[in-house]
Amino acid sequence: MYDASLPAVLARMTACDGLSFNIFTTSMDWRKSLAALGHSLPRSVVGIRDQVPNYGQQLRQDITRNLSIIKSKGQYFSLTLDEWTSLQNKRYLNINIHGIGFFWNLGLVRIKGRFSSEACSKIISLKLKEFGIEFETDVISITTDGCSMMKKLEKIIPTMKLKKYSSTSETDEDEDEDEDMEMFDDFNDNGFIVSESMDPQNALALNFDISKIVTKVRRIVKIFKRTPLKNETLKCM
Repeated sequence: MYDASLPAVLARMTACDGLSFNIFTTSMDWRKSLAALGHSLPRSVVGIRDQVPNYGQQLRQDITRNLSIIKSKGQYFSLTLDEWTSLQNKRYLNINIHGIGFFWNLGLVRIKGRFSSEACSKIISLKLKEFGIEFETDVISITTDGCSMMKKLEKIIPTMKLKKYSSTSETDEDEDEDEDMEMFDDFNDNGFIVSESMDPQNALALNFDISKIVTKVRRIVKIFKRTPLKNETLKCM
């Protein structure tokens, strides 16, 4: 059902259409358009912005209430999961809950640090509890990709069966990490030599091809750029 209330309209225009809250205070065209729909916009950015999270909280309460009704009828739920990395190289876990003839998106959960199967199980459990669902008893299946971390969830949650699907957009970070970090062994030959023909203190002289250094630096940047975990580790150094 289409919700034409002002909070719902603002939520869709900001979240789905990518409009900023500022535009609703500075653009007379947008204000007149919404006024034509019968909406009276606040004049401050804060007043407009507060309506979106309030609407989001209302939606979460509606989902929680509906899930409670379905749960009281003895029905079980299934989940679909997928890890997503933003343009800022931040990782999130997307969680959808499914039942007979419906599904709801429960939102994105921020992933920080190494994402093991135990950490994944904890994140899912905490998120489901926000909606009154117990991970261990109310969920009977998960559909996710086939990385090794997700496969271990079946061992952690014995009542659950996992369905895997192939994904070419995500790589198994744990398996690739050792292979990527082996590249740093190349830096033993760093391009500096000691020349005997120089002064008695044997000062360092440069004797290297700069293109090799540039290539190595580019490889390092590519490693940290494509892997959020290594990127976060680098920022903490």
